[in-house]
Amino acid sequence: MDEYIPQYNYLMVKLDLRNYKNISKYLTKPYDDSMVKVLGLVSSSLMSRFLPDTIFIGHYQIALFFSSKCSIDEFEQLYKSPTKKIESHIYNGSTNMILSLISSYCSVKFNYYLDKIFGTEKNKEKYSVELFEIIERCEQIFVGTINYSHEVSEIIEYFNNECVRNSYSNNFSEISNYYLGQENIANKADNDIYQMLNFIGIDLYSTYVHILYGFYLKKNNFNYFQYKKSCKQPNLINQIFLKNWLENEDFEDFEDIQELK
Repeated sequence: MDEYIPQYNYLMVKLDLRNYKNISKYLTKPYDDSMVKVLGLVSSSLMSRFLPDTIFIGHYQIALFFSSKCSIDEFEQLYKSPTKKIESHIYNGSTNMILSLISSYCSVKFNYYLDKIFGTEKNKEKYSVELFEIIERCEQIFVGTINYSHEVSEIIEYFNNECVRNSYSNNFSEISNYYLGQENIANKADNDIYQMLNFIGIDLYSTYVHILYGFYLKKNNFNYFQYKKSCKQPNLINQIFLKNWLENEDFEDFEDIQELK
């Protein structure tokens, strides 16, 4: 059933690539530069088309943030005003319209940039025939979910749990499997695996920190400090995320992405 999001709500649209393992198994491990470029270009297109405040790019996942248009008090004061109007959310806040149009646009752009980036002569020699057969079918689909609240802390908490943790967990697993092998890390705690990586000379957090925790487009447009002030007792993952949020460069500033725009 369609819902209409009131203007006093913050909202986040999360886009997940369905069945990503069908394509990831043919990519370079532990992470693939070409796929990072594809996700960056898709996110840049989403930014230009839908104008969110910021975009997060994680493990085959993209999240768009939209700020509220007013406070609850302003909404109550102006909602019935015959002369003053409150700006609506994108597509008048219709959840069906937001999800269907953003998801479909993301899917189309993803298939387009897959072909554009992987289809170079250099990459045709690097990747398998099976990968290009998948790309030629243009069947990759992003599935969207939406979350909204008038409390920015709730949106960020949801993002922290659903996006940052997901990015970290999946990327940590792929990096560990690549360097150590699944049989050597089975049933081991993350800290033990981290020590094992250190032992073989892999400094996880200096080498792969941006891959682990994700990238951002125009992150400064979203006021994370509102959340910091309202969070009474941030847990460890929140502290790590805040550090990453403040220190991570905007993805759009990376030279290789700029050259492709």
